[in-house]
Amino acid sequence: MHPDILRAYDIRGTFGKNLFEKDAVTLAHQFKTLLEEKTEDPLTILVGRDGRESSPILHKALTETFV
Repeated sequence: MHPDILRAYDIRGTFGKNLFEKDAVTLAHQFKTLLEEKTEDPLTILVGRDGRESSPILHKALTETFV
């Protein structure tokens, strides 16, 4: 994962340049692990996206990781 994409409160990158599908999978795994450590309740996670061409790819990578 490119270190420049991680910010204090968000993730910013250019898909195909410094942000890739594998980054979305890695972030989803880390986020899921963090949430599972905090609660025993079932998780409901909402993932939004915008109209960029990369959004369906990143959305799929994130949501399939949480299943």
